[in-house]
This record gives sequence, C-alpha cells and structure tokens, in this order.
Amino acid sequence: MQPTYPMDDTQWSKLIQNVAYYFDDLTLKRGFQYYKQNRVQPFTMTEPRKINALVEGREDYRVTIDLDGFTNCHCNCPVSGHCKHMAAVLLNYAEQQNRSVQVLANAKAA
Repeated sequence: MQPTYPMDDTQWSKLIQNVAYYFDDLTLKRGFQYYKQNRVQPFTMTEPRKINALVEGREDYRVTIDLDGFTNCHCNCPVSGHCKHMAAVLLNYAEQQNRSVQVLANAKAA
C-alpha cells in the first residue's frame, strides 16, 4: 500500500469545512453507504495532498481528490460535480488518518 501522509488538526478542520461546502447532505449519506460497503479500493497518494482511488459502483469509477483544491477534484462517473464516490473516498481517507468518519459524514450539521 502507498503511504498516506499524515494530516494535522488544521488540515482536518479545513477538510471538514470543504466537505460541508462542496457536498450536499444526500451525497454525503450515499457516500457513507459506499464507504460502509467497502466499495473504496485501497487508494494511493503519490503526493502529500492528492488521492487517487477506485470506487466500485455500477462500474469502477476513478476518483482524484486534491485536498488543497476541491475545485480540482474529479470522478469519471456521470455526475458532474462532487459525487458520492468522492465522498466515500474522503471518508475512507479519514479512517486511514484515525479521524472521525462520523464527523466528516455529518459535516453539513457541524
């Protein structure tokens, strides 16, 4: 498995803010379902703040997340914009970082 670069408390707070801003509640709930169903394949981080992942859906979807620039995130699913596949990857990332998946999944309520 590729290294997962550690995330400090400031980066964690920023991630929660970005998730709350860019994702709607329904997308987060659907992403949480995908996360719980273990649909996120082991992801790679070739750079400290960039995640590349594969998520199982109707097809396998390629997700790229730039933790420093959420406008640069991409998924090749039919949804244009921030989708459940991206949310699932971020929740998986939070778990890998020993952060609260529940806090991230409920970012809209924070």
